[in-house]
Amino acid sequence: MTTSDQVRSDISRIWDYVSALSLGQSFATPVSLSASEVFREYSRDAERSYEEVYLIGLRNVDYNIILSDYSFFQFTHERDEDLRFAYYPNPLLGSSDEALKELVELQEYVDEGIIETEEYLARVSEIRVMRHPPMIRYEYSLSQYDVELHPASHFHIGMY
Repeated sequence: MTTSDQVRSDISRIWDYVSALSLGQSFATPVSLSASEVFREYSRDAERSYEEVYLIGLRNVDYNIILSDYSFFQFTHERDEDLRFAYYPNPLLGSSDEALKELVELQEYVDEGIIETEEYLARVSEIRVMRHPPMIRYEYSLSQYDVELHPASHFHIGMY
């Protein structure tokens, strides 16, 4: 059985590891994430693109840790029987070094007050490298278990 204290400690340890590798951009919250209602709505809507879900998560800080390439992690622990760990790769950059350099430059402009966050997000959305790794989500939920339809413990690779 996993406790909230264990999850909190593990999230902090993950940030320490990410930081040691110089991969971290921001440590938003060291506790179990409760994503915004709009993020949950978008992520469950099959009509929404992965890019839309990702950008809502980014705008609403619906993540625990964001990496230097602006991919992010979500760690959620609800009750003792529900865990959700998700990785959302940046759909705009793919693995392009040039796109990442452009993103870092834009972030520096925001940090220096040269551009506002909205302009930053608009310019980031213009960077398009459509080949990116799929999102990965692990879930463990006894409350959603159905012997014929839904395992208690499972991975999702990709959106749906």
